[in-house]
Amino acid sequence: MVADNDQLLFQQMKNNQEAGFRLLFQKYSMPLRTEAYFRLKDLQLAEDVVQEFFLALWEKRHRINIDRSVKYFFYQSVRNRCNDALDKQEVYSRKTREYAASGEEYIHPPLPEYLQGTVCKNVSYYMSALPPQASRVFHMIVIENKKKSEVAAQMAVSVNTVKSQLTRAISILRKRFGGDGIQ
Repeated sequence: MVADNDQLLFQQMKNNQEAGFRLLFQKYSMPLRTEAYFRLKDLQLAEDVVQEFFLALWEKRHRINIDRSVKYFFYQSVRNRCNDALDKQEVYSRKTREYAASGEEYIHPPLPEYLQGTVCKNVSYYMSALPPQASRVFHMIVIENKKKSEVAAQMAVSVNTVKSQLTRAISILRKRFGGDGIQ
């Protein structure tokens, strides 16, 4: 009987009736989050996986045909999404380990052109409050996208001096910006 009710709600959803979708969401969102958390061991990621599942369900409702029970379909879909999320985490972890083992220095990609003017004006304003050497180091690394070793060679100082001046600049800018978005 419950499966019949789920099928009816699913058909309502397919017919653009939000009430059917809403009732399925209310019935299954918490159990699916629990299932996802059990698999992922990360509450935020579990909530994201379930949210994305329901979003995709609504967007693709006209193309989905369920040959088993709605409950089975929902749980299997969330399990598959959990497996995908775990695979992505594994790939990210592996690439991070490989990158760390390579010893390469991370270089921030340049800002898109449409942001450069606005961001540069704001950063330039706050950079004027920095000590000259910290400002120069920050500009060369962040704005010009140079490596610390390049900056050190160009300024005829050690890489450690560059690192400490960059840390100093970021610390001052954090205070000026209130810490928002500066890492």
